[in-house]
Amino acid sequence: MRKYVIFVGVGGVGKTTLVYRLVSVRQAPPPTKRPGFYHAYLKGGSYYILDVPGQYVDEVVETISKMVFMYFDRALLVYDLTRRDTLQALYEIADRLCRFHKCISAKELWVVGNKRDLAVSLGVEHTPDLSTLGAQRYVKISAIHDPFDKLLELLP
Repeated sequence: MRKYVIFVGVGGVGKTTLVYRLVSVRQAPPPTKRPGFYHAYLKGGSYYILDVPGQYVDEVVETISKMVFMYFDRALLVYDLTRRDTLQALYEIADRLCRFHKCISAKELWVVGNKRDLAVSLGVEHTPDLSTLGAQRYVKISAIHDPFDKLLELLP
């Protein structure tokens, strides 16, 4: 069983940290400058994970536009629960891609609010509108502090 997963979001939301945890890379992730392709055997299957680079909306949209031919089993739109601007960036990414008929081709689209632990300690949380993003599910996690089994739930 092969599954393909894409992580989308602007820089600083924790996509690469989450991917590193899933594929058992034991170092702190540097800023992602080019698409990161990872392969892992998890949950009894073979997973191909794409970590989309880009600090800003324009960079993320440009990278995804070049990969429009790819089909994913699950697309994970990741944002920082404590930063409204990162959630707004997801809306902009989705709008720009679909406006030019380059929507992410995925069987399932989930929104992932990361940094749950920080959101709780600060008492701040920005909740997405799933219908605007065309998402089926919303999940809150902490890429650093949640147990590995909880992070595995993000994979199809």
